[in-house]
Amino acid sequence: MLHVTPADQELVLVHYEYELTTGDRHRNVEAITVRDGLIREVQVFFGGKV
Repeated sequence: MLHVTPADQELVLVHYEYELTTGDRHRNVEAITVRDGLIREVQVFFGGKV
């Protein structure tokens, strides 16, 4: 995980990097909505190759 950034009281942005079995590395961002202690929604914004 590269960054976790609270955007407001219910929204957190998570920026992460992962590696495929081929060795290629990619980065994505997820916008996670949390309400009443439960994850209510996850939006994934697919990034490109690093």
